[in-house]
Amino acid sequence: MLTPWTPPHSTFAYWVLIVQDITAEVELAENRQQQAQERLRATVEAQEAERSRLANELHDGIGPQLASLKLLISRLGEQLTALEASDTAERQPPPPTAKPKNPELYNRLSAMVEEAKQLADTAMDDIRKSARNLSPADLERNGLGPGIGELLPSTRPAFFRPCGV
Repeated sequence: MLTPWTPPHSTFAYWVLIVQDITAEVELAENRQQQAQERLRATVEAQEAERSRLANELHDGIGPQLASLKLLISRLGEQLTALEASDTAERQPPPPTAKPKNPELYNRLSAMVEEAKQLADTAMDDIRKSARNLSPADLERNGLGPGIGELLPSTRPAFFRPCGV
């Protein structure tokens, strides 16, 4: 820093140069910034690992369970048809054109089976979407730009205008 200085009772003015070494402060600031960046990177990596784990858990755990539930519901519907149309449960299943003995009960139970299958389908679709949104495949394969591009079609209705990367 350069400042003018005039001693008392003097007609001459002097310039005084004050130099201060700030190397330590600069290094400290750089270290703090580097540590903050490392903490941010570690946080983002932990979040991405958790998203990936959750997406895999949804896809590999709950998804197959819902698929099994849907198959079980379908088998229940088939057994309902067979039981209702046969005279006894021990006989072979009747042909698909056989008339049920209690049509009202059969229709109510058949509607419930169909509704359960639709709910299982909806839940499976929701699980797939959630898993995909948590960890988009394009994001992992190709990076941020294509990953955002994969999500854009689902956001267009919310913004009421075309979106692009």
